[in-house]
Amino acid sequence: MGVPRRNRGRDGAKEEKGVTVGFRFRKRVRLFKGAWINLYTQGGYLSIGGHGFATDVSKEGVRETVSAPGPVFSRMKAPTRHILLILGVIAITSCASISVTKIGTATHARLAEGAKVAVFTSESEVQQPFVVVGNISYNNPGKYQRLDLDDAIEPLKEKARLVGGNAIIIDKSHPIKPGTISTTGIYVEARAIQLTHP
Repeated sequence: MGVPRRNRGRDGAKEEKGVTVGFRFRKRVRLFKGAWINLYTQGGYLSIGGHGFATDVSKEGVRETVSAPGPVFSRMKAPTRHILLILGVIAITSCASISVTKIGTATHARLAEGAKVAVFTSESEVQQPFVVVGNISYNNPGKYQRLDLDDAIEPLKEKARLVGGNAIIIDKSHPIKPGTISTTGIYVEARAIQLTHP
């Protein structure tokens, strides 16, 4: 008896005795915190969420899933024709914004990337003379994320370095509740300062 002949189908799958043996492919790519693209053999879908709530966007539509201790609830929320609109809204509303306004007429050298920047939560914590070199505001709605002050510190430091600040004073900080399940954003106002020697 001869060896069964093996051929390749048009899609590259092996065919043996009339049975097609297919290949499986799965890959998960992280876009940013709380957002993933899941790729598989038949296509792919975008998954956004975490902490008990997730939204999956695929060619079939948009599916929301809420999980908690006990049952898991899932429902199809929108048809395919609304996918691009939803993705656009997500992209716009999830963007963080940060700005810095230079204070005074003096010119302060920009600090190198990664240079140390001290963080003070109130002016009373500063134990040496300083000059204010800029005002910084940070707003991140935190789409499908739970953010707090710690998430804003690095962006604030980066802006402080741009105007020559080697420290920041947090003047105002409060959470943002946009009304979306499992979403908490953060808003911060701070001063970029340059510490001087006594």
